[in-house]
Amino acid sequence: MNTEETCSSPREVFNKDCFGCDPDEILPSVEGSIDRSGLPMVLMSMLSDVQELIARNQNEEARLTINRVKFIIDRKLKVRG
Repeated sequence: MNTEETCSSPREVFNKDCFGCDPDEILPSVEGSIDRSGLPMVLMSMLSDVQELIARNQNEEARLTINRVKFIIDRKLKVRG
C-alpha cells in the first residue's frame, strides 16, 4: 500500500508508516486492558504478540507493534525529560 495516496499530510504519512494508525487511537484502544490488567501486563502481552509475529515472518506488523509499545511507554511512563 502506498501511504502517500491514502494520507493527506506528511504527519499522517509518518504516523501510518511508524504506527500503522493514528497515534491518538493507540491509548484509547488499550486503556480498558490497562485498567483491568495493569500497564506491565499489557506491554508484556503486546511484546508476546511481537514474538509471534516474528515467528510467523510478519516483520512489518512486528515493527509497527514495537513502535506502538514504545509510544505507550513514552506516554504512560512519561520517559521524556
